[in-house]
Amino acid sequence: MRLTFRQMTLATLSCVALLTQTPAVQAQSLFSTAIRVNDGAITGYELNQRETFLRVLNAPGNVKNLARTQLIEDRLKLGAARSLGIQINEDAINKGIEEFAQRTQKSGDALIRDLNSSGIAEATLRDFIRAGLAWREVVQTKFRAASSVSDGQIERSTSSGESGSGLQELWSELIMTLQPQFEEEVRA
Repeated sequence: MRLTFRQMTLATLSCVALLTQTPAVQAQSLFSTAIRVNDGAITGYELNQRETFLRVLNAPGNVKNLARTQLIEDRLKLGAARSLGIQINEDAINKGIEEFAQRTQKSGDALIRDLNSSGIAEATLRDFIRAGLAWREVVQTKFRAASSVSDGQIERSTSSGESGSGLQELWSELIMTLQPQFEEEVRA
């Protein structure tokens, strides 16, 4: 196969352009790693999507910094869930979307359509909901035992209120500093 001078020149220029590309230009790809979190990565695309999502939600503060912080926290939350064996299924995510949409008096489908019209992918919402649900499960798993109240504790608590042996506060025991110029008012 014979290459023409023009084809060889174009091929050479293309190779030179690829090889001399600076790391800064390569890093500008939307799907390249922008942030590393443990063994995972957050892409430029995810950052852009979260920023846009936060703007649509009218999030206060610096949206760019908030997006970075939230995505890092989401990765950490998902890692904690994974370490506990917690997985969020698609039904739970769909219910989470409906719950989130109800706050805006919309259905989940209407919310997704509105977000799509603002340039936000459905996956961005699903990832946001997944991280929130995973963290809720992590907290419940870790603190459920500490926050559970036994029937005996409830019984003691309700019976102690009936006997009048509960905590009693007396206004007469209120301590007030006595300063000469306010002595009459304090005694009154």
